[in-house]
Amino acid sequence: MNLNFRLIFFLTFCVNLSFAQTAKDILASYSKEFAKPQYMKYSTKYMLYKGHNSKEVLESYVGVFKKNKQNEVYLKAQNNELITNKVISITISNTEKAIFLEKPRPYSAGEFDIKQLLPYFKLEPLELKNGIFKLKLISTPASGLPYSKIEVFINKKYQLVEQVFYFSTPYGLKDKSGKPDQVYPKLVVQNTNYSYEPIPESVFKAESYITVSGKKISSKLKSYKVYDKRERQSK
Repeated sequence: MNLNFRLIFFLTFCVNLSFAQTAKDILASYSKEFAKPQYMKYSTKYMLYKGHNSKEVLESYVGVFKKNKQNEVYLKAQNNELITNKVISITISNTEKAIFLEKPRPYSAGEFDIKQLLPYFKLEPLELKNGIFKLKLISTPASGLPYSKIEVFINKKYQLVEQVFYFSTPYGLKDKSGKPDQVYPKLVVQNTNYSYEPIPESVFKAESYITVSGKKISSKLKSYKVYDKRERQSK
C-alpha cells in the first residue's frame, strides 16, 4: 500500500487550529515561532501502522522540511518533492518523472490555517507530559474526514515534534494466506534534528526546476515532463 503524497503533505500541516484557551496560547506561540523570518530545517519520518493499536509497520520512509526567511517551503517525502512560494507551487514526482505546476498554496506565507475543519472536531483538554504539549482532536461523525482522531505534540521551544493520525477509512490488504483483510491504519509523523542554519535560496526558487520561455515551460530535470494546472485552477 502506497501512501498518498498529497494527503500526507496536507496532513503534515493540519495543526494551526483554535482550541481551549490554554491550548490556544500554545498554538499561538507555535505559529509565531514558525512564522519568524528565519531559516528552518528538520528531518521527518513517516510510519504507517496496520491498526490504531498495532505495532506492525506497513510502510515507513523519511523526508525533510525546509523554509527560508520569506517562509517559502521545500518538502520532500519519499520520492516526491514540493516547493511552494508566493508565486507558484511545484510538485515533483520522481517516480513518474513529472513536474506539476499549481497556484501558490496559502501556507507559503507561513500560515497553517485550516479553520474550515474546526466545526468537525471535538477538542480535548490540553495535556503536558515530560515537557511536551499534547493536543487532541476528535472528529465528529458528520465530518466526512478520513481520520477519527489527530494528536499533535509540541515541545516547550514551540517546535512541532510529532503528529498521529488515526484513520477511520478502511484500507484493503491481504493477510499472509492471501485473503482480503481490511485495516484502519495509524500514521505517525515525527520531526527531529531542527536546525536554523542558512539554506541555499535556490532550493525555494522555481527557476531551479523549470525554464520559462514565453508561453513554453520546460523541465530542468532530465526526462521530466511538465504539467501546468494553473490555468485549470483559474476556471
